[in-house]
Amino acid sequence: QSMGLTDSKVVSIDRHPPWRVWDAHWFCPVCHECVRPWGTDVWKKHVHYLEGYTDEIWLVNEAYQHVDASDGPVLVNLDANHEFEGLQQELMLYAPLVTVGSYLVVQDAKLDRIWGKPAVRAATMQFLKSSDDFVWDRDIEYFGYTQHMYLRRVAQTLGRIPVDQWKATEDEGS
Repeated sequence: QSMGLTDSKVVSIDRHPPWRVWDAHWFCPVCHECVRPWGTDVWKKHVHYLEGYTDEIWLVNEAYQHVDASDGPVLVNLDANHEFEGLQQELMLYAPLVTVGSYLVVQDAKLDRIWGKPAVRAATMQFLKSSDDFVWDRDIEYFGYTQHMYLRRVAQTLGRIPVDQWKATEDEGS
């Protein structure tokens, strides 16, 4: 609220809900005193969490409807698909939801190096070359280690892909 973002929204998409990841201790030994973000008032007010595969029609529609009902800035957090081709599709579907001045956060860009093949970082870099709507904001990395890519939206030329048109095109290619 102190930043004037009272109506801001975060659309977060992942196949694994944060509470399951947290409880499984996948990434770190969790302290009992640590704050569970999904239990905070800020999360409840601003975050719309969607669990599933990002190419599922219901999930795409729900994300679009949630953004359409929002009056404030919209940040999108993508963490559901880490394969090169899947992330390319994800970026085209969800990048248009981000408002100018806000961010598209692409999780786990380090996987290209770990897997030894093009994945998250390569797909994101290709996306950045194809559109002038986003820039990779490297200043955020200055404040601490991050394995994510923060893409700030600077223009609005990308339009949404109508879901029925996108699905029909995808089916034709199968």
